[in-house]
Order: sequence, then C-alpha cells, then structure tokens
Amino acid sequence: ARGHPLLSRILTIAVISPLLVGIVIRTYGWMVLLSGKGLVNQALLAWGIIERPIRFTGNDMGVIISLLHVFYPFMVLPLAAVLQKIDRPLEEAAMVLGANRFHVFWRVIFPLSIPGVAAGSMLVFLLTASSFVTPRLIGKNLTKWLLNLVEEQILIVFDWPFGAAMATIFIGVVILLVTLYHRFLESKFAFILKGEER
Repeated sequence: ARGHPLLSRILTIAVISPLLVGIVIRTYGWMVLLSGKGLVNQALLAWGIIERPIRFTGNDMGVIISLLHVFYPFMVLPLAAVLQKIDRPLEEAAMVLGANRFHVFWRVIFPLSIPGVAAGSMLVFLLTASSFVTPRLIGKNLTKWLLNLVEEQILIVFDWPFGAAMATIFIGVVILLVTLYHRFLESKFAFILKGEER
C-alpha cells in the first residue's frame, strides 16, 4: 500500500495472480501439491519437520489451504486501498504525542482501516460460504461442507425437499450473519464508516 510504485505493482500482480487461473485448474494444482508425494510433503520431509507425509487431501485442512490461496486477494486489495488513503501526518502526530509503533497501529491505523477490513472480510466470507468445487475436489467427499451436502441430498439421495430446505436455510443463515456483522460494525465504528460513505 505504501511501498515504491514498482514494488507495489509487482506485489499487486502477485496478489491477483491466483484469479488469473480457472478454479478447477487451480484446485487440481493444489491436489498435486498437497498429495502424499506432493511438493508440500516432500519439502517438509526434506527439512526434517515431519517424519511421515501429512494427509492434506480428504480433510478440512487441505480445503482451507486451497481456499486461502484463492480468496486472499479479496481481503488484501480492499485493505490496501484503504491503507493508501490514511494520511501519514495522523501517524506522525500520534508518535509526536508519545505513541509507540504498536499504539499508532492499534489506535490510528487499525480504526481507520475498518472499512477495508469490513469489505474484505465480507467478500471472503460470502465467497468461501458459497464454495463448491474446491471442497468437492480437495475434500474428496470426505468433508461435510454445506453445499456438498445439498448436492448429495439432491443428486445422490434424491431427497429434493430436504436438499431445497438445506439450501434455503443456508441462504437465510448467510443473510442473517451478514446483517449481524454489518450492525456490529455500525455500532462499534459508525463514525469511521459514515465518514467513508461521504
């Protein structure tokens, strides 16, 4: 957000690069990397961190790692945009008044970056909640993510009413969580969010 323009461009390209590849190709890439004989396990074995390969596929850990890779740009980019707008004189004023770097971050930078945190976390939550391909391929039907359970009810068990009910409850829960999160942010950081809207 505040580095040299050339470095900033290089880092931006690095951050958005996962979005340049299709989700299925990206997921298959992670399946290869996270397999028992994949690069991750081979590197951990070579460094002596583990004694035998860790099972990353077919469980939530592998799904979370691959989803993190896919969705971190949606958190980083809103944060970077907000951090670029924070005036340096505010931080300098806090330091002149005796604040150390931690207090400058906690009392100045973090509160002013709340709009970026709110936008990024909301985007990541919604995209992760609606993920289907990655949990299906990396989880190998051994993990229980809600959309995979809906597909199982409709296409395997052929219980359409229950599958539809699960999907409806999923939508309702997501809307409820987003509403509660928005109200929480408004109650705690209303002055910052209203200033951002202006």
